[in-house]
Amino acid sequence: MIKAKRIVHIFFSIFLFSSNCLAEIQLTNTLAKDIGRAYGFYLGQNHSLSEISKKYPSLSRSALIAEKEFYLTFKSSVDGMDSLMSKHSKTEWKKIKNNIISNIGNAIDIDQITKSQSIKFIELVRKRATGDIESPILETLLIFKDDYQEQPEKEFLDGYTYKYKSNGSGKAKNVAFSIEVPKTWLAKEAGSTHQISTIVHYNFREI
Repeated sequence: MIKAKRIVHIFFSIFLFSSNCLAEIQLTNTLAKDIGRAYGFYLGQNHSLSEISKKYPSLSRSALIAEKEFYLTFKSSVDGMDSLMSKHSKTEWKKIKNNIISNIGNAIDIDQITKSQSIKFIELVRKRATGDIESPILETLLIFKDDYQEQPEKEFLDGYTYKYKSNGSGKAKNVAFSIEVPKTWLAKEAGSTHQISTIVHYNFREI
C-alpha cells in the first residue's frame, strides 16, 4: 500500500510539473534547432507534393488531399513555430526560411522520381497526418499543438506517449515502476546545449 501511494505521488508530481512547463513555450537553442528541422520537414514535404502534382497531374488530387490532411492535423503546430521564431527574431527567421526553401529546391530532383515512388510518398504523407512521424520532429510538432497546450491530458489520450521507467533510485525510493507519459514532456525537459541551426529533412529518402 505504501509503495502504491509513493507511485501515485511520483506520477502526480511529474504531471503537475510537466503541465506547468506547457503553460509557456520558452525558446532555447535546442528548441530553435528542432523548429528549424521540423519546419524544413514541413516545407520539404509540401514542395515534394507540389512537384508530384506538376509531373503527374493524375496524382494531383491525391497529393492535395494528403497535404490538407497533414495541415489539418498540424496547422497550429506550423503556425506556432512560425510565430515563436518571428517573435524572437523576425528578420533572421525569414532568412532561415528562405534558406530552407532554397536548399529544398536544390536537393529534390523530381525528374528522378517515378510515378510509383510518388504514389508511395503520398501514402506516406497521409500516414504522417495520423502522427506516424520520426522523432524528434513529431515531438516538436506536438509541443505547438494548441489543444495540447490547453489540455495536456489530451495528448496522452490521443496516444502520443512514451514509457517512463524508474529503477527505484532517487526520489522513487527503491520503488521500481514504469508509466506512460506524453511525448512532449520528454521534449520539454531536453537540454539546451546545441547551437541554433537549420536542418532540412529530404522527404524522399524514406521511399
